[in-house]
Amino acid sequence: MKITISDFIIEKKLQKLVFLAQSRFNFPSQYAYEVYKHGPYSAELTNDYYRIDLGTLHQKTYSLPENFDENRYVSLFIDKDASWLEISATTIELFDNYIDITIKKLISAVGNLKPQYSISYIAKVVNDLFHEKLVTSITEELDTIRKKIPDLLDALAKENPALIK
Repeated sequence: MKITISDFIIEKKLQKLVFLAQSRFNFPSQYAYEVYKHGPYSAELTNDYYRIDLGTLHQKTYSLPENFDENRYVSLFIDKDASWLEISATTIELFDNYIDITIKKLISAVGNLKPQYSISYIAKVVNDLFHEKLVTSITEELDTIRKKIPDLLDALAKENPALIK
């Protein structure tokens, strides 16, 4: 089977879109990803991609899980090119594997892995991810937890007031 540049770009985008759906939108797939030159890569997903009969794909009915925010997912990624998806998936992969990494270090690390992209472009993608809350700083996570504490304490008090002293 001969693979064209177009096939490669389509598969690359699919790899990143499924990775993003799985890692940030609770999409229930079991694909395991590895670090790869073009960002997170799943050999199993590639195998499935080339096994699918695209001629019958439109004849099947698929449903997404209730907690999958399809509208947000589509609106975030519909207009993104393969480069943006590659940088975003790599950023998320690094972010998830390093505790308390700063934005500056994250941009630098992605830049080291992706020297073909300018630091300003990488910074733009990273800032897009922070803006959309696909990656958050430890400070933002702590603020979210702090805001939930009163509700958690109320819930605990209703269950067992002796727990709250």
